[in-house]
Amino acid sequence: MNPFQWLANLIKGLPNWVKVFLDLVWDILADVFKQVTSEAYENLKSKITVVASMNLTNEEKFQQVWDYARKDLALGMKDSALKLLIEAIVSSLKNIGQI
Repeated sequence: MNPFQWLANLIKGLPNWVKVFLDLVWDILADVFKQVTSEAYENLKSKITVVASMNLTNEEKFQQVWDYARKDLALGMKDSALKLLIEAIVSSLKNIGQI
């Protein structure tokens, strides 16, 4: 059995709720990849770095980044996709010790 057939069989055996969940996750990620240019990504990353150094609560920091992405960058993506993007950038910056 080739790897693609094995994967197809695995997916067929998954419960329906898992397939729906994976489909939703894919939709969110596809939305992010379609709408976020590298320039917007770098601008958002810079804003996160600046806000991280401010003396604010985590909720206030998130709100500032959220407002910046919505208003200044005009990222017109679903809220869930934008939240996922912000959390992914924050996580990556923490992992490299930048924030």
